[in-house]
Amino acid sequence: MKSYLRNFLVCAALIVPAICFARWNPAVQNSFFQDLEQALPAQQPPPLAIAGGVLSDVNWAGLAWAVNNVKTTHRPLIISFYSADPNTCVKWNLKGVDDCGNQVNADFYIANHYAGQIDVVRINVQFHPQVMNGPDVQSLPTHFFIGDYTDSQHYTAVKVWGLMDEQGLEQLIQQTFNIGP
Repeated sequence: MKSYLRNFLVCAALIVPAICFARWNPAVQNSFFQDLEQALPAQQPPPLAIAGGVLSDVNWAGLAWAVNNVKTTHRPLIISFYSADPNTCVKWNLKGVDDCGNQVNADFYIANHYAGQIDVVRINVQFHPQVMNGPDVQSLPTHFFIGDYTDSQHYTAVKVWGLMDEQGLEQLIQQTFNIGP
């Protein structure tokens, strides 16, 4: 509880002003991780697409693999939930605009800038609508920052709803993962 309060206060003081429209919510639900554990394949599925060699679009099984990979590599993971369809993004956006298209550049920048230090994957909710029915992804885009993962009961994960620019992502990476730019 003590570290949760400290993390909340640090984030509130440093991060929230930098990310403006994004809403920070520290609690990724256990059910999200439990669903992924059930979908974990025996071997790594190929990504759906790779942007510039560092930002991978994954399906549900690929997402399960990426999250599970945090256990063995201990390399932090950022998951970006988005929609390639502007209408879907507008429907699920807090401001009623298509921020998913705007988020791509920031995600790509972070994936390039932190290559080898942080894994970055994206998942298109159009192909996995079950994500939008849970408590964790209530707006598009949404980011999960997973710093440690042992199992569905023991993990460190922060979620942020809404558009995040490069500076906001870098600040949250520094605060959450203790990795500087």
